[in-house]
Amino acid sequence: MIKGAHAYRTGAQKDPSTVGITAVSDDELRVELETPAAHFLKLLTHISFLPLHSSLLHSTGWAGASTVIGNGPFVMKSRSDTEILLEKNPQYWDAEHVAVDRLRIRFMDDANDATDGYITGRIQWVTRSLINGDKLQPTDKLEIYPMFGTTYFFFACDQPGICAGIDFTSLAALERRLTGHDDPWRPERLAWLDPVPLPGGEVA
Repeated sequence: MIKGAHAYRTGAQKDPSTVGITAVSDDELRVELETPAAHFLKLLTHISFLPLHSSLLHSTGWAGASTVIGNGPFVMKSRSDTEILLEKNPQYWDAEHVAVDRLRIRFMDDANDATDGYITGRIQWVTRSLINGDKLQPTDKLEIYPMFGTTYFFFACDQPGICAGIDFTSLAALERRLTGHDDPWRPERLAWLDPVPLPGGEVA
C-alpha cells in the first residue's frame, strides 16, 4: 500500500529513501501510497503505526518502566505491581477536549471481583475476558462498545488433517471453534461476512 514499502521490506530495494514516508518537518509526516486507499487513515490507528521516541528504539526495560515518553492524551504518573495511574497530558494537541483528568488502570485476574466492581460503580470499564455474565442479569447494566482491532488465524494446511472438515460461514463461528467457547455478551457482528477461501478449498 505504501509506495516502495513492500520492495524495501522484502529486500528487493536496499535504499530506504525509495519508501514513500518522509518527515517534512518536526511535526509533519508525508506518506505516499501506491494506489488510492480511502481506508488508509483508519489503518493508521493500528498500534504498529504509533510514533516511538528515538530514545526508546533500543530499550528493553519497558515492562518495568516507571514512565514512558508518548504523545497521547494521558501521561503515566505512577506504576506499581497492581495498577498504573495516568493523568491528563497538558501538552496533548487536543487537551481542551479531554474530559477526564485521571485514569487508574488496575491489574486484575479475578472475573468475579472485576464484575462486582463494575456493577457497584467502582470500575467504569472492564475487558470482556473479566466479565462474569452470570452476575449481569438483567444485562441493562452492560454497555458494549466495538474496538478496532485485527486478529490473525494461521492454518498449517500442508499438514494432513489440519484443514480437513473446516466449514465455517463466518469469522465469529471460527472464533468460537478455536477458542472452545461461545461468548453470550458479544453480538454476532461478523455474521454478514462472506466465506473466506482457505488453501485446499475450505472456507472460513
